[in-house]
Amino acid sequence: MTEILTIDSTIIDSIKDEKNPKDWLISRLNDLNAAIGDTRNVPSLENLKYPSELVFLYQGLDHKIDDDVPLEKPSWYDDEKFKRGQKFANDYYGMVNYAEMLTLLILFSFHGNLGPLIYTRRSDTSKKAGRRYLSTALRVLSWYEEDVWDKNSVSHKNIQMVRAYHRSTVKRMCKHSKQELLQKTKLKNVLQPKDIKCQALATLKGEFNGTCPFWISEMSHSGTLINQAEMSFTLFGFMGLIVLYPEKLGINGVTEEELDGFVHLWRVLGYLLGIKDEFNMCQGPFKVVKSRCHQIIDMLFIPNLNNLSEEWEHMSRCMIEGVAMTIPGPTFETSLLQLFWMTGVKATKYRRRLKWKCIVKHYFNRFVMSCIMRFVFIRVKFNTWVKNQMRLKAETMLNELEDNLSDLNENR
Repeated sequence: MTEILTIDSTIIDSIKDEKNPKDWLISRLNDLNAAIGDTRNVPSLENLKYPSELVFLYQGLDHKIDDDVPLEKPSWYDDEKFKRGQKFANDYYGMVNYAEMLTLLILFSFHGNLGPLIYTRRSDTSKKAGRRYLSTALRVLSWYEEDVWDKNSVSHKNIQMVRAYHRSTVKRMCKHSKQELLQKTKLKNVLQPKDIKCQALATLKGEFNGTCPFWISEMSHSGTLINQAEMSFTLFGFMGLIVLYPEKLGINGVTEEELDGFVHLWRVLGYLLGIKDEFNMCQGPFKVVKSRCHQIIDMLFIPNLNNLSEEWEHMSRCMIEGVAMTIPGPTFETSLLQLFWMTGVKATKYRRRLKWKCIVKHYFNRFVMSCIMRFVFIRVKFNTWVKNQMRLKAETMLNELEDNLSDLNENR
């Protein structure tokens, strides 16, 4: 994860409107030039403040996920809100699914989130990523459609499966020393150089070289694997962009009440997956959660663009190419353009290196999201198509697996 550092809350508020990663430091932090220019004068951790809504992330780095949490309704559970959140997720499922894919580009920019994915080797090629993320999407869909409290439901069993997978991953990773884990979570140590997909990294590094590094400093991986901070940060991947930019995702005319229900849904799911209340990204009033999401974009993602790595680009490309095997259309280039547009990041050099077809496709996507998805019948058709594509692909993959097993048995 990430160490989060701030000096003045007035600076935090002003950053939201200034998204050029290179510019706002010059105009806002003149009084810190000496400290930033000379690392010997950097203020100690005790003398710094954290972004008001993100303190819990830093505090959660050393707390493991709660394997003992009972699969029962917590005292703060609101059934009406939860069902409202499920209805919202189903009414806008196509756009919600798309937002989850885009947010992975943010989560992957932090090595703490990528480490377990690289270690398990389940998503480091497009084909493997296609299987993995389809499996994840279908599990999440079951949480949107079914009663997670019914112990006989698929959704409840999926909660238990995800918890078991996390326990298994932690158990496997704990067998290695810190140095061994570092080696096993670097692509150059697990893939051939020719297989690493990094066509855009050099341009992006040149684009964001000099981005202010002060607000965050990349920490060595916490001693606690898959900790509360990383799990809570992952919740942002499922609801953050939707809360911040619903209109840019084709979610038009949505009310704060509906978004609040969606946030509550993910607060509950986070609780069931082992996130303690004090570390839950979705706990608190809706305005606080939204402010928290803003700070993640402005205080974590944008400053961290300076730290993009080959692991980030390769795993992102595999993820998007894998998703496109089920839902045709998205590419790494257009997805990154969409994310930059939504979050207000200027990426002039990157845009210039793209082919005109990518730019046209990006603007077409914006037109569809902003205009076409306003028609309810089109949105309903799109939602149904996405769900059907996912289930059809899952059935095809299952049949292929059965055929492969049958061939294996016959050749013995």
